[in-house]
Amino acid sequence: MPRYEQSASQKILPGTPRSVMMQHILQTVERIAVSDLGVLISGEPSAGKEWLARMIHRCSGRSAGPFVRVDCASLPRRDLETKIFGSEVLTLSGIKVRTGALEEAKGGTIFFDQIAKLPAGTVAKIARMLEYQDFRRVGGYDENTPNVRVIASLHKNYGESSNARNFRTDLYYRITPVLLNLPPLRERPGDIPFFIEKFILEFPGSSQQWVKAITSAALYTCLAYDWPGNIRELKDAIRYATIMCAERYIQPGHLPAYLLRRDRKRGEALNTRGVLHGERLEKLMIEHALKTSTTTSEVASLLGMSLETLSSKLLEYELSPDPGNPLLGNMRGPQ
Repeated sequence: MPRYEQSASQKILPGTPRSVMMQHILQTVERIAVSDLGVLISGEPSAGKEWLARMIHRCSGRSAGPFVRVDCASLPRRDLETKIFGSEVLTLSGIKVRTGALEEAKGGTIFFDQIAKLPAGTVAKIARMLEYQDFRRVGGYDENTPNVRVIASLHKNYGESSNARNFRTDLYYRITPVLLNLPPLRERPGDIPFFIEKFILEFPGSSQQWVKAITSAALYTCLAYDWPGNIRELKDAIRYATIMCAERYIQPGHLPAYLLRRDRKRGEALNTRGVLHGERLEKLMIEHALKTSTTTSEVASLLGMSLETLSSKLLEYELSPDPGNPLLGNMRGPQ
């Protein structure tokens, strides 16, 4: 089970994404988590909208309650409202009640993924529920009081998406006192090492060798790619690499071939757009190696540098080995 780091009024998981953009978003999450404000998260497909919704839930006072995701794009229209609001059917033996997602999420959070895919009539019912804080099951007559926090997602930025024309503005204002625009992965390359570490733990590799980390050369290849498929594409690439890797560390050759073909071209673009290169890129790689290694030799090996050079770089960037790792404790850090 993950351990939580307690702050004055909320719980934040350690090891969150490191980019400036995501740190700003997570600071907003910290502030809104203590309330029941509705949140609309917009961004490209697979940019991490559900992950962010779960983070909001985890940091809130409803974290002990359920988190119920409603996939608005895949629900069949004929029973869509039943899935959300529940239903009541009169039978010979009495009234048969079927609970919907709103009741399943009681005391917790309901997440409407791709809410703009819902029909206008269903959107209107959700808008009414949010305004008057009651709803009826399909076929029922009694009013039920929802006890949920509502989070929703939209593909792309609200107002820029073609879905925005179909999205009820009254629902938008009732559900979203807070609007979070989640940038695509290509605009926050500093988050790539975080997700790679996470996925390596999920996909440890073949039975012959337990994959431990990614080398700096392979990490650079990942940083140089623009990831049009966002986090899902990165996850699939790391899954492939752990399967192809027969050693402890992922090398560039273990990554999908299309990443290697585009590495040089995207590397030039990475420098041109000035997002992450030079000293910033080197510092990020050293931080990644310190976090994923257990000895000084492993850190130097991952980075392809000598121990003397590594010690010099630690002083230059004012970095220190993990104080909780006794095997790294004898490495010199900043004085």
